[in-house]
Amino acid sequence: MLHALIRKPFSYFCCAVIAGLTCYLKAALPVEAGTSENESEENATRSYAVDAQTVHPNGVILHVSQVTVTRVYTTVQASVVNGSNTPVALNHWYRTDPTILRDAQGNAYRLTPPQGDEELQVPPGQNLEGTFVFLGHIPSTSKPLTLVINPVGSVTDRETAFPQLKAELSLTMPRDSADQTDKKKE
Repeated sequence: MLHALIRKPFSYFCCAVIAGLTCYLKAALPVEAGTSENESEENATRSYAVDAQTVHPNGVILHVSQVTVTRVYTTVQASVVNGSNTPVALNHWYRTDPTILRDAQGNAYRLTPPQGDEELQVPPGQNLEGTFVFLGHIPSTSKPLTLVINPVGSVTDRETAFPQLKAELSLTMPRDSADQTDKKKE
């Protein structure tokens, strides 16, 4: 039951943010007829299958399965398992040093946490599955990306409630392109 309570606010928030941004895109950012092919390709939504995992010494495991880049925001589909004996926060310093997504040029995109759970608390022995939303457009040339949870958290402390986790996200081929390649092989 607790697992469902943890996931519901996070996924509800992500859906609300994505729905709101989608409406904003349709209303405020129309595609111009004179747009070049490169510009429209750069502004298109790109989804990448990712298989990145990192484990902290305190027992927290982060697994990232997908990254989707749009014109206004980027989403990271991930799951976090709290294998420690204490609650952990995945965005503890959200006011000053939030969880970020960093591109190849060093630009940082801030996490937009769910309202009411800005620290993204995960109880001991539980997992959190959902979509992290980072505001800002990441250019298609900015590969790879690095997800940094708790940038000023502890890297090595086995007892920390604020683990720093870094996951290198290799964006080699958009998911749609990979699907098309697989279909051609069949």
